[in-house]
Amino acid sequence: MSEEAESFDSGTPWLIRAVKMPGNFIGLSLLVLMLVSCREVLAGGRLMGGALLPAPAGASDLWSAFFSAWHPVGTGSTSPAPPYLVVVATVATLLAKKVCHDLMVRAPDP
Repeated sequence: MSEEAESFDSGTPWLIRAVKMPGNFIGLSLLVLMLVSCREVLAGGRLMGGALLPAPAGASDLWSAFFSAWHPVGTGSTSPAPPYLVVVATVATLLAKKVCHDLMVRAPDP
């Protein structure tokens, strides 16, 4: 092995060298912050908040949202519905179930 290659091996473990790199340190820090802030959801809690839209009641509501010209998102929008809505509506129609049971993970009540 050449002297140059030997000088790169400082004898410190690879994990410590990886954490000392700024990009890796920021990524690991954000991962730890995310895990700490989402600990209730990860432990089986419910995801709730004022910014979450209510789930449609059934497949017919999904189809009407897809074909509607006006979407009540924010202050309102005339932009077309997202394409994934067709897939979700088709699956809900084929399964003949309520959409909220298919899309939401239900946690037991405390």
